[in-house]
Amino acid sequence: MSRQRYNKDFLLISDLDTETPRHDRAYIAWAILLAVVLAAGFELTSMLNAALVGAGAMIALGCCSLSQAEKSLDLPVLVTIGASFALGAALLQTGVASYLAQSVLDLSGGRPWLLLVLTYALISILTEVISNNAAAILALPIVLEMTEKAHLNPEPFVFAIMMGASASFATPIGYQCNLMVYGPGGYRFSDFLKVGIPMNLLIGTATVITLILGWPLVATA
Repeated sequence: MSRQRYNKDFLLISDLDTETPRHDRAYIAWAILLAVVLAAGFELTSMLNAALVGAGAMIALGCCSLSQAEKSLDLPVLVTIGASFALGAALLQTGVASYLAQSVLDLSGGRPWLLLVLTYALISILTEVISNNAAAILALPIVLEMTEKAHLNPEPFVFAIMMGASASFATPIGYQCNLMVYGPGGYRFSDFLKVGIPMNLLIGTATVITLILGWPLVATA
């Protein structure tokens, strides 16, 4: 690994040091993953609690060491998410969320379907210029304020945030994986635009149609 680190034919993504993955514990790890998904999916416990118990079980049953678990924590991402929560709270407290929500409502002319389209478009643009986590957390208070003012069902709009924030294809800076391949692949910014914009439109159209057909947009009493 030391010899090949600077070889142009190899790209070193992460150094595992001397601790190799414990392949003999793979079946136990799969069982823990399945248990976590089922527990959260059937609402036996919250997703946070299921994930914490699953992480503890991975260490306790020897699927990974404490050192490996510690290295898997991405501190910059955690700091970004924490800072985004603070920004989201600031939007609510300062009234900016209310102002933006009212502006989007006025633009939609009171039509719920158009409001859903504008919501998806807003989060899709945000996620291309900042991280997907930050985009989702910043947009959530605005959307909740907007649906409350218009007496709409917030659930499809929250799903629109989830999908819009995840569908980041049009720029290399919108998502970590895009940035990882940007340099080594020799891509240009315009390459992402040419492929990503049609992908964004395709995913956006499918998401909005599914949400309109599958969920009531107007809140029921």
